[in-house]
Amino acid sequence: MRTIRQKSELPLVDRAIIDAYLLQQDGKIVDALEKWRAIAIIAGGINDELAAHAWLSVGSLLSESNREEEELSAYNEAIRLKPDYADAYHNRGNLKNALGQHESAISDYDEAIRIKPDNPLSYNNRGITKSLLGQLESALADFDEAIRLKPDDAGAYSKRGIVKGDLGQYDAAIADLDAAIGLKPDDAYVYAMRGRAKGSLGHYDAAIADFDQALRLNPKDTETYFIRGFAKGQLGQYAAAIADFDVGIRLNPNDAYAYFNRGFAKSALEQYAAAIADFDTAIRLNPDDAYAYFNRGSAKSALEQYAAAIADFNTAIRLNPNDAETYFIRGFAKGQLGQYAAAIADFDVGIRLNPDDAYAYFNRGFAKSALEQYAAAIADFDVGIRLNPDNAYAHRCRGEAKRHLGRTLEADVDFQKAFELRGI
Repeated sequence: MRTIRQKSELPLVDRAIIDAYLLQQDGKIVDALEKWRAIAIIAGGINDELAAHAWLSVGSLLSESNREEEELSAYNEAIRLKPDYADAYHNRGNLKNALGQHESAISDYDEAIRIKPDNPLSYNNRGITKSLLGQLESALADFDEAIRLKPDDAGAYSKRGIVKGDLGQYDAAIADLDAAIGLKPDDAYVYAMRGRAKGSLGHYDAAIADFDQALRLNPKDTETYFIRGFAKGQLGQYAAAIADFDVGIRLNPNDAYAYFNRGFAKSALEQYAAAIADFDTAIRLNPDDAYAYFNRGSAKSALEQYAAAIADFNTAIRLNPNDAETYFIRGFAKGQLGQYAAAIADFDVGIRLNPDDAYAYFNRGFAKSALEQYAAAIADFDVGIRLNPDNAYAHRCRGEAKRHLGRTLEADVDFQKAFELRGI
């Protein structure tokens, strides 16, 4: 009679694999690493596929320990042993991404996709990498494929939506972010990004509603306080904007743009001294921001600190010599100090840069009138009034210049127009 003989234990390699998985599950990473290394060494040359899997496991465990060189070596060894190992290429691509080696990461994702073209995660990660390199259209194609393969992946929709936003396709971005929220309604970051897209369309109330939800889910998201404050500022809700900037700055006191935007809101409320203090901090944190100098100079000008304002405008122009508005406002400040010739020189440059600004012509006309260059002043007022025919003060000043030249009847016409426009 035949008897069936049962094995009392598994083969040693199989038992070692089970032990390695159990150690991983128990969080005993060091022991699991040693076990997988032992398996890789024992299986090498005998069972290269098993050895490759063991090295992949070593690399995956090392990814949690910030030991990048060892992790990379493990993936390299897995690929050497099994050149068609898609998961090893995928993981190596992830590591290279983390190391900032984005081009090389894409090459690994390419290979992973060639070997295993139905893995949505490889398309997703390649799309992320391409977006980091500014290859936005190509990134979209990868996210499209990731979504085709896994249409319930909220992350793929959110990432595709973000890329569409970067491309200025805000409506399409919102549609993708809607889908992401439908699949995963507790992701604060997606609400924040949808709010940004809505804000880019000028839908500030809807944007603020998204920022509110993002902050309910993640009340320590500094950036969302800043961007919600910006949206409130766009709606003229400056006090509420300042409150958001206050919270954001408490969470992150080193963000130059937060101080800049809070300073801008304070200026809008005519809190010029407080605004200047914020611009001071913004400039200390980012001394190359021309707009911070421009806005600090504007606040100083509002306080009639014209010499100090001009110093700021000088720096703004040095940093950004093609900004017409800075020449205009510096010219105005110089005019307030009686430096009319220097003011005219600034208006000349500003008008060359932007020939469609009515107030530049008005102010240059005022400066020329102050220098008794009445005919030239009238020519400027003519252009300014053509661009903005409802400015009562410009009609009045043109009338004064004509009166100085003895053109009384024409002057009276301008004075009458100024009166009709309620300028005097």
